[in-house]
Amino acid sequence: MWPIIKIPTVVALLILSTLFLTLDAQAGIVDLPSLQSVTFLERTGAVGPEDTKSFSYNSTQLTTRLSDPLMEFVPSPGGNYDFYGARLWVDPAVNYDELYDVFYSDAAGNFNLSGDYITIEAVWPRYPGLTPVDPADGTTGGGLNIAAVYLTFADASTLYADTTTSYVAFGNNKVEGSYGWATDGSLDTATTMGNTIQPGHPDRLRITVGFPSVEPPPPTPPSVPEPSTLLLLGSGLAGLGGVAWRRHHRG
Repeated sequence: MWPIIKIPTVVALLILSTLFLTLDAQAGIVDLPSLQSVTFLERTGAVGPEDTKSFSYNSTQLTTRLSDPLMEFVPSPGGNYDFYGARLWVDPAVNYDELYDVFYSDAAGNFNLSGDYITIEAVWPRYPGLTPVDPADGTTGGGLNIAAVYLTFADASTLYADTTTSYVAFGNNKVEGSYGWATDGSLDTATTMGNTIQPGHPDRLRITVGFPSVEPPPPTPPSVPEPSTLLLLGSGLAGLGGVAWRRHHRG
């Protein structure tokens, strides 16, 4: 004898399947269809021209947050960073360079491979009084100078970041309010987030940016069948169960 499925069980299955489909549909930037690369326009000294840094969407640069400290092996090439901005080789034992780390993240800048945001972090250890650098050099030109961030797709279309969701700025050479200049739609402005050498500063400068139409829409509440639909569905299931019962006893 075939068991008759109870109506509440059917409704529960419909709701669960809808929730699973909704969760599965939510994905981060790395899963965008036809995404090819992510490009950062870095402007050393916050003045042009832009220095273009592009990485494949699934590159190790974007899918990994580098451990501290960010460091370059001077004067030899290489080190623990994704790309550099300002560069000054003075003493092989000391890092003077502006080094960047970029990765997928959540809105607060925490690494998340399936995140809907991209975080740019940097160190900039030049500051007033650093010898043999000119003591006046560190009073201007703070670090982490980003003019724009954009995604490129297989059809060559691009999508620019349009919002800054979090940032870290510090030091006497930061430009107040510049954290939004990476997402203001202008290539003539760039962030100037300060330096990472003064006492009490966190390890890195940071901005986190988001893109239009990238963050998935909120889940659609699962539709529950109306009472008339449930009655029809129940009648059909009951009829199927009755047919099966009669066939079983005739046999």
